[in-house]
Amino acid sequence: MKTAKKSLPAWKTLLFIASDILLILGIIFLLNSSLSSSRKLSELRSLEIKYKGLVDPGLVLADLQENYAKISDLGSVLIDEQGLIEYVRKIDELRAEGIVKKFSFVTQEPVKDKQGFTGLPVLLEFEGTGVDVEKALNKVQMLPAILKPVDIEVLDSKVEDKLIIKMSAFLYTNEEFSGN
Repeated sequence: MKTAKKSLPAWKTLLFIASDILLILGIIFLLNSSLSSSRKLSELRSLEIKYKGLVDPGLVLADLQENYAKISDLGSVLIDEQGLIEYVRKIDELRAEGIVKKFSFVTQEPVKDKQGFTGLPVLLEFEGTGVDVEKALNKVQMLPAILKPVDIEVLDSKVEDKLIIKMSAFLYTNEEFSGN
């Protein structure tokens, strides 16, 4: 004898289907979040391995000592009051040679640049042929000081083959420089 199968009521079937769908969505969500977490963990472990050897105190100390030597070298080219007198004397020598046409300070008091370093804004003017002006710029840059050009203006001279270059620059001073 055949037994008749009882079919579930429609609402129970829909309930089973909905619960199956919710279970599948939950599994997908859990897999996705565990995958994301495992990726983050993997990235952190690789960064830990990458930087583990860089935090060695001996390496940090050696790096600081090496940088201290560089900082000391840079400190020697930052102008103090005596260095400013010497710098102006050398600029005057270049003016006497005709290499620098004009030199002046914008202010006598040191100011801070955008990075917070102190210095004196200066104005320089060069006049001559392209080769002469290039030599003049090189000689000024070779003076024992840090001079950062801020603005350079190239003007035509009324005389053929001559250039006039006006340059505003920042002459870096040491922290003790008072400007007096």
